[in-house]
Amino acid sequence: MDKKKSYNRHIDKLKSIFKLLNDEVTGDDLTTFGGLLNDFYIDEGLWTRNPKRYPERLKATDLVNEEYPILSDFVLYVADRKRQLNQQKNPDDLEMKSVNRIYNTFNELLTTNAEMFEGVTEFQDISSEQVVTFDFSGLKGNLLNAQIFSVLSLLSADIVNNGKRCKQLLKAQPTKTEMDMSHYIVNISEAQTLINPKYESSVELLADTIDSMGENFAGVVLSVNSLRGILFESGTSNHKDPYVTAVQRIFGLMQYRVFSQTDETTIPLLANALADSMNQSELETLPRLSKGQLFMNIAGVGNLVFNQQLLAPEIERYGGIQ
Repeated sequence: MDKKKSYNRHIDKLKSIFKLLNDEVTGDDLTTFGGLLNDFYIDEGLWTRNPKRYPERLKATDLVNEEYPILSDFVLYVADRKRQLNQQKNPDDLEMKSVNRIYNTFNELLTTNAEMFEGVTEFQDISSEQVVTFDFSGLKGNLLNAQIFSVLSLLSADIVNNGKRCKQLLKAQPTKTEMDMSHYIVNISEAQTLINPKYESSVELLADTIDSMGENFAGVVLSVNSLRGILFESGTSNHKDPYVTAVQRIFGLMQYRVFSQTDETTIPLLANALADSMNQSELETLPRLSKGQLFMNIAGVGNLVFNQQLLAPEIERYGGIQ
């Protein structure tokens, strides 16, 4: 394990979560936050200012869960830094603003959501589990955004590790094929909750994660019940370019795209997101589908229109095709 790389990834992840928790975070805030995190971990005996010279001091990846500091420890550390700055005759105003914003953000998190963020992690090693479910139904806003980013980071790392295990196994046992490997499937229901301009960082991370799946024996299923708010027409100015680029990457990476009946106003949105993947005549087929019909576009292969049929347990659960 590359300890320095793992530590830097952790710091970058915390910076992203800080930005997701508070819309007012600036570049200076992130720089100050990174410095505070480094100082905090050094004071906790987990890191050092010169990792190359003192590798024996790099313990950030070596401890059991119960030995790591928790959120309240960091909040107290930032509060102490605030006091130190206030006691200075001429404190740096920019640093004061950043430290205050950092303290307010994480103290509020501790005050309002301690049951979720305070204490050591309860995550176990998910690599040996057959099915793992993450339920975000009770979360909203910035908190939802931060948790989604955190889980995507976890899944992204686990997907890469799955790829490494499979490649090592194929090398050790040449008679085995790709079909013999354990494949990793991520199923995201109501994906329109995640694919949202408000959650640009999470959408970009999702695009990066999907992009890495092909070489790591993994795949993803995205279920979306509405494209409004996800896609934008070409030339629309009320969205951010990085978000649009990430959405285009996500839709472009989907090998199988299955559509039910779609209203005509959605066609220009799909045309922009699926540029060079579906032609205009294929897109114009979607509004003409009848109830129960599905249109499957297989990237680089062709199209298939078929009727959806439900099994008896599915009819009992979902009440038939609406």
